[in-house]
Order: sequence, then structure tokens, then C-alpha cells
Amino acid sequence: MYTNLKDEVVGVKEGQAIYQAYDFEDYKLKVNRYIENHRDHLAIHKLRNNIPLTASDYESLERIFTGELGTVEDYQREFKDTPFGLLVRKVAKLEYDAAMAAFSAFISDQSLTQGQIVFVPSITLHRTVTLRMYPN
Repeated sequence: MYTNLKDEVVGVKEGQAIYQAYDFEDYKLKVNRYIENHRDHLAIHKLRNNIPLTASDYESLERIFTGELGTVEDYQREFKDTPFGLLVRKVAKLEYDAAMAAFSAFISDQSLTQGQIVFVPSITLHRTVTLRMYPN
């Protein structure tokens, strides 16, 4: 089978920026990389340490995920209706000390047995170590 295709040049532009639509890097990879490389960004730090976000923090995440790294359509295609905070928590994970503080509040509010009280921190430690060794 032989083909004889002719490719027509419809236009040439030099010295102009290639727009975001032509950025072929995987959007999901860009988001994961951004979260990992910016763990000290205020909103990401708050989520890693179980500190509530302000409206300003949420807006900064929205601007990053649907403005700097991609579009609203990119976000919806890759993450559906996942809230920004939940996405960051999935990627960056909760810090061990923050998890222990949350569990200590849970333990003090519940009527747990001694075995259950000992078991709760071991789950947190195992989960934290496992996530650091085998992320995602």
C-alpha cells in the first residue's frame, strides 16, 4: 500500500509564546508534582497539618489548579468533582503529629478499651510510614 499525502502549511508564527493549550505534559502529573514540590505553600501546609483553610487559602488552590497548572476543564477531566482540599490531602498526606493530635481528641471523647487505645496510634504510624515508602 502506497500513499502520497501532501501537508499544507497554513501559517508560520515565530517569536510568540505557545499557549497553555499546547502544553502536552500530563495535567495530573503536574498537579501531583506541584503539591509535592510546594509542601510549604500556606494552604498545602495547613492541609498536611490538619489546620482549617480560609476562603483565601481555598481561592489560592483554585487559582493554582485551574489557572496556573491547567484549566477548569483539565481539573474536571482528571479529578471530577473532588474538592481541592481533598485532592491535596490525597497527594500530600497528613503529617504524623497532626494525625496523632486528631486521634488523641478522638480517644479522649470515646470510651475505648486499653487495647483499642494502643491500636489507634499503631494504625497511624503504619499508614504514615507506608505512604512515605509507597506514595499513591
